[in-house]
Amino acid sequence: MKDKIFISFSGGVTSAFMTKIIFDKHPNAEKVVLFANTGKEDEATLAFVNDCSVNWGINVVWIEYNPQKEWGKRNWFKIVDFKTASRDGEPFEKFIKKKGIPNVKNAGCSSRLKELPMHNYIKHFLGWSNYKTAIGIRWDEKHRINWGKAKSKNLMYPLVTEFPVSIEFIHDWWEQQSFSLKIKSYQGNCDCCWKKSKRKLLTIAKEHPSKLNWWANMEQKYSSKDGYSFYRDNETALDLLDQSKNLPKNKMAICDTKISKLKMKQNVFFDELDLEARCSCNFDNDFLKKK
Repeated sequence: MKDKIFISFSGGVTSAFMTKIIFDKHPNAEKVVLFANTGKEDEATLAFVNDCSVNWGINVVWIEYNPQKEWGKRNWFKIVDFKTASRDGEPFEKFIKKKGIPNVKNAGCSSRLKELPMHNYIKHFLGWSNYKTAIGIRWDEKHRINWGKAKSKNLMYPLVTEFPVSIEFIHDWWEQQSFSLKIKSYQGNCDCCWKKSKRKLLTIAKEHPSKLNWWANMEQKYSSKDGYSFYRDNETALDLLDQSKNLPKNKMAICDTKISKLKMKQNVFFDELDLEARCSCNFDNDFLKKK
């Protein structure tokens, strides 16, 4: 019986590289690649996912959170593609309508918008019951792995066990390719995700203030129900926009290709600005908690 491998493609350069490695190293396995679009991914991320599919001849299945009223379909999905994928947060707003505005005290958007719909697709659309889940954790992130849970949940970490790589290797590899993800590393895939550090959010707000409009609109529409805002310390999207106006250049985020070299020379970060929460958009690691 062929191995079955589910590849979670977050839309980032690490998970894309992992996808390519799995197809190269596991040619005989039955594979499915899923990309879960929340509607708040950067347009460059959507283009990158499509480029990977076209250039590598890999079928990437695009799905979006689409809950139904029927029992067992609360975390359901619909199948879309590059052209029909939501661009204005429609799947994300469906989640907010049901569960409220997510933040550090009211998490759940990653599991509801991404992990659970993808596993439902695999189990109910494909009919798979025994499969491996490929997680995009690199060698330099291996401290994040709970190997006991990995074994019990049938998780695999090819960029740790089969082809160990660091973030520097990933970026060097992509520089040699004919296409790549055309956003800065600190921007991430979900444009103003509340799990990003404040430094990253303020930098994004300063460079692209319009990106926070949707988040501010969601707070205005739904925060009256529970009093929640997206960001830490009960700050709103408008608060971040206001603070970003006076953000000095030396406090702005930098691309992670430069981080390790700077850390060798000086302490360039401040705890209150750099706190982050794990997210499958970046690390594909929330599968450790689910499934």
